[in-house]
Parts: sequence; structure tokens; C-alpha cells
Amino acid sequence: LTLKTILKQKKLNDIKNDFINNMTHELKTPIATISLAIDAINNSQVRLNDEKFNQYTAILKEENQKLNNHVERVLQMALLDKSELQLHKTTCNLIEIINSSINSYKLQISSNQAQVIFNHQQASVFFNGDEFHLLNAFNNLLDNGLKYSSAHCAIEISIAITSQTIEIIFKDNGIGIDAHLHQKVFDKFFRVQGGNLHDVKGFGLGLSYVKSIVESHQGTIELRSEKNKGSQFTIKLPINEN
Repeated sequence: LTLKTILKQKKLNDIKNDFINNMTHELKTPIATISLAIDAINNSQVRLNDEKFNQYTAILKEENQKLNNHVERVLQMALLDKSELQLHKTTCNLIEIINSSINSYKLQISSNQAQVIFNHQQASVFFNGDEFHLLNAFNNLLDNGLKYSSAHCAIEISIAITSQTIEIIFKDNGIGIDAHLHQKVFDKFFRVQGGNLHDVKGFGLGLSYVKSIVESHQGTIELRSEKNKGSQFTIKLPINEN
């Protein structure tokens, strides 16, 4: 029992250290980029060049949004831990929410030379849900697709209404996930190649948050993936929540 307790404490300590290291990196990177962009804007030649000025202000906006997303992600997971998360449900258009998510990643999509396709038959798909948290959930899935992509990143998003559910699918051609890890990826702090050693930084909170938000809307999320063959996340939201 003593040995098990010591090993458990060591594991928790490792998780804590990985989280702190990853959080530090995730926060310092946009801060450094913002600092460089501000220095560039202060250059008189840049201020006189509308194209460059607009480019740097767009970078500032994107990096500020990243910082905001990081902070919100940690705060919302803290609320979920305490079971204090309050959903503010309204009738929202899922088509608009997904388009908003894609638009917020335009610069990242462009810089990665990625291709994001959104397939939908309807102009509107209404659902009674929390627009803020649904947007964050979609952002996490899109962000994962971009971060864990191959050289020619292609992400396909689709939405369809079946007899009982609204199905939203995020499919990418990225590095994929081994079958034995499919359930673990939804665990808090879990990262596929282990904490700070992974070549792609993150908190290990994204998919855990997505699952919590989907389930709080009485929905489910499923993963289909193979190593080096991409991943597909399927969200199913009940029609009776419409």
C-alpha cells in the first residue's frame, strides 16, 4: 500500500510538472510573438506600409486570441472539476458556429498551407445549446487537426441530421492515434507521446474538455483513427435537444 501510494504521488507529480512546463511554453510563445509584432509596428517604415501594418495587427489579434483560449481552457476545466460549469443554452445555429471556428483559424490555416472543407446541405442547423462552449469544443478539434497534421494538412468537417441525432464530423489526414490509446485521449492531461517530450506542445486538456461539453449537452463523441492514417471525431447531439 505504501509503495502504491508513493508511485501514485510520483505519477501526479510528473503530471503536474509536465502541465506546468507545457503551460509555460504555450503562454510564452504567443507573448514572444506579440512582443515582436509590437516592435515591428513601432517601425516607421511598417506604419507607412498599409499591407505590412495590417499583417502585423492580424498577428497581434491571432496571438491574443490564442492567449485567451489557453486561459479559458484552464479556467473551464477547473469549473468542470468542481461541477460548477453552468451552461447558458440558447437556440444557436451550428453552421454559423463551425464557420466562426474556421474563420478564427484562418491565419493558422494559411500559414500551415492547410485545406479545410466544411460540407453541409442546410443553411442552418439549429440546436439548443451553449454557443460559447460549443465553439470552444469545435476550436479544440480544429486545433488538434492542424497541430497533429501531415505535411499536406487536409481537414474535412461535415454536419448532417439523422432520424435521432445531429452528427458533426471532424476528419483529418494527420499522424493518427494507435487503437489502444483511443479511450485514453479523452483523459485529462493525457498526451499521446507523454508530456513535455512531445514535439507538439499542449495542456492535455483539449479532448477532455470537448468530451465534457458534448456530454453536458447529452451527446456523445467517438474516435476512429489509425496510426499515420488520420483521425475522425464524430459528435452526436440528440435531436430532442433542438
